Amino acid sequence: MPEVIGAAMLSALASGAMAHHSFAMFDGTKSMVLEGTIKSVQLTNPHSYFTLTAAGPDGIAKDWQIEGPSPNNLIRRGWKHNDLNAGDRVTITFHPRKDGAAGGVVMSVRLPDGRILQSGAGTKGAPAAEGAAAGGTAPPSGAPSK
Repeated sequence: MPEVIGAAMLSALASGAMAHHSFAMFDGTKSMVLEGTIKSVQLTNPHSYFTLTAAGPDGIAKDWQIEGPSPNNLIRRGWKHNDLNAGDRVTITFHPRKDGAAGGVVMSVRLPDGRILQSGAGTKGAPAAEGAAAGGTAPPSGAPSK
């Protein structure tokens, strides 16, 4: 009987952890590319957040809320704390939100100096982040997919 209770508790904990890290709100079958200005950067746990001011597909400039993995995961992928700063002009490739709100989960960022940082973030079944197979050197595409 104790084994059954232990298994049930472990299952409940695992499902809670999976729900917390869900990317269900993002459309992993699509990607968007926006060029704009970083308004804010929050490198916090468990996720990082970037606000990008950019014109969307409708041509109207607005703030886009972009989510990323934890700072530790970004650092493991080569990011440094001072790579992305408010006022930087960047190009961000991301999976957009399913509900059409101005936001998404970051795939890659092209910095003002031309370097491209990969996030490793994505959704189950999502296309791999651009350049990942080539060590993060491939530029993001210029147009949204689909």
